[in-house]
Amino acid sequence: LGAELLGEQLGECTGLSKGGRDVLDGVWRLRSASLLAADKAECALSVGRLLGVDWKLCLGTESNSCERLSVPFVSLLFTVSDAGGARRSVPVEMTLQEWDGFAKGVEEIASVMETV
Repeated sequence: LGAELLGEQLGECTGLSKGGRDVLDGVWRLRSASLLAADKAECALSVGRLLGVDWKLCLGTESNSCERLSVPFVSLLFTVSDAGGARRSVPVEMTLQEWDGFAKGVEEIASVMETV
C-alpha cells in the first residue's frame, strides 16, 4: 500500500482532517518498509474478529455486603480471535442503563456500516 493511496483511502473512509492524514502518511512513509519486511503489518494493523456473542438477563439476589439486591443486569460473553487466530472469551456484565447505551451504540455502528 503506497503512501498516496493510504492518504486517499483515509480521506474517503474516515473523518480525519488533512493534517491528520498527512501525519499518518508521513509515519507510513517512514515505517512501512520495516513493517512489511518483517511481515508484521498484518498483526500491527489488524483488530481481530468478533466470532460470537452470548448474552443473558440476570437478577442479582444477594452479595457479601447486601442480603437482598434484586438488581437486574445483562451478562455478555464475547468470543473473539486476534490477528494470529487465537480465540478467547471476554465476559462483561452491565447494568440495564449501561446495556441501553451499549445497544444504542451498536445500532449506530450498524447503520454506519450499511452506508459504507
